Amino acid sequence: MPSLIVVGGAATWRSAYSGGVGKILLVVLVFAALVYTVFWLIERRRAGSRAFRRRTPPRPQPRAVAPDDDEEFLRDLNRRKRRRDRDQDKPNNEPGDQPA
Repeated sequence: MPSLIVVGGAATWRSAYSGGVGKILLVVLVFAALVYTVFWLIERRRAGSRAFRRRTPPRPQPRAVAPDDDEEFLRDLNRRKRRRDRDQDKPNNEPGDQPA
């Protein structure tokens, strides 16, 4: 049972445990923190090694959503444009058009 003790004009409460519970509680908390840290490190290391061993499925190729996303379509447009430009730049070589 706590009792009031007056020493030198200052009153203090004194219990039967005299601070022992605080020290024990501190030791238990530090021990719990250490155990938690050790298990957390073990679990993290184990999860990290699993990630390297696990095979991930191949990623699907991105599909064309719009015509300008399709590489083959753009390539074909460029070919057509070059062909059209080449045909326009070529002079017509008909027999009556040749200079004398």
